[in-house]
Amino acid sequence: MESRNWMMLRPINKPIRRDRIYADSECRIPPPSLRIAKIFFALAASGGTLSLQRQEPTGALADKLVDARLSALFNADAHDYLSVGTVARLRTLCGR
Repeated sequence: MESRNWMMLRPINKPIRRDRIYADSECRIPPPSLRIAKIFFALAASGGTLSLQRQEPTGALADKLVDARLSALFNADAHDYLSVGTVARLRTLCGR
């Protein structure tokens, strides 16, 4: 399970780390790539395609769900988000 999570987090973490706003290291505002990454991960890790199909069975309803998540208030710390991925990776490497 942890290795699967790491495999999903790794391609999400790279764009955040490369984002110019994150590169500032002060990171006073969330980088735009973090918002997209967080939404993608939440959709990808929410029970699979069948779960999403049950929640939003039509393209129009799926669009509404994604639009609602994109327009929701977002105030996350990129450093905290990336730390979670680092911890998951260390646990996988240590066999825990």
